[in-house]
Amino acid sequence: MGYYRWLLKPDPRDRLPVLPPYPRINLDAVPAGAALLWMGGGPYLTGKQARVLLGYPHRNHYFHASLALGQGEHLNQGKKAVIEPIAEQYQSTQRIDVVIYRDLPEDAAERFQEWAKTREGRRYDYLGFLWQGLKIIRPSSYYDFCSQQVITAHRVIGHQVSYRFEEWSAPTHIWFYAVSPNHPGLCEMRTLHLGRDFKP
Repeated sequence: MGYYRWLLKPDPRDRLPVLPPYPRINLDAVPAGAALLWMGGGPYLTGKQARVLLGYPHRNHYFHASLALGQGEHLNQGKKAVIEPIAEQYQSTQRIDVVIYRDLPEDAAERFQEWAKTREGRRYDYLGFLWQGLKIIRPSSYYDFCSQQVITAHRVIGHQVSYRFEEWSAPTHIWFYAVSPNHPGLCEMRTLHLGRDFKP
C-alpha cells in the first residue's frame, strides 16, 4: 500500500510542459495494427505513475491504449473487450495519438483482425492493473488490461512495440518505444483526434 500512498503525494513534476499534438491523420488512414494512445480524462494516478516511475517528461499523459483494426475500428479493452468504431469514443477523450508501425508483415491486418475476434467479451484484468503496485497479486493469464492487450497482439505476430512485458506495461511504455532513437524510421507518431476541451 506504500506504493499508492507515495503516488498520492504532491508531485512538483506536475508542472512539466505539455506534449504538443503531432501531425494530423484522418480516421480512414489509420492502419490495422496501429496503437491508439488516449490522452485526457484518465485517472490522476495513471499520469502520476507515468511521470514519477517512468520518467515521462510531459504533464498531459496517456491513460489508455487500444488496437486499431482498420476501417475506422479498434479493439477496445474497457470493462469488456469490444470491437467498435473509434469515433464513438471521441467524446470521452481530449486527444488520441496514433503509433504507426512501418515494419509489420504484409498479412498483419488480417492477423490482427482475427486475433481481435478471439478477445471480444473478455473482461478487464483488474488484478493485472493492481499487480503493478502490489506484487503479491498475481495477474490474470487470460484477461487483459488496455496496454497489455496491444502489446500482446503484436507479440502474437512476432512484433515488438514495448520494452516491457505485457504484465508490467502502461500506455506510456508504448509511447517510449515509438519515440526511441534506437529504431529510427520504424514508428510514426500522428494525432487523430483533438477534443474541444484540449488546450495545447
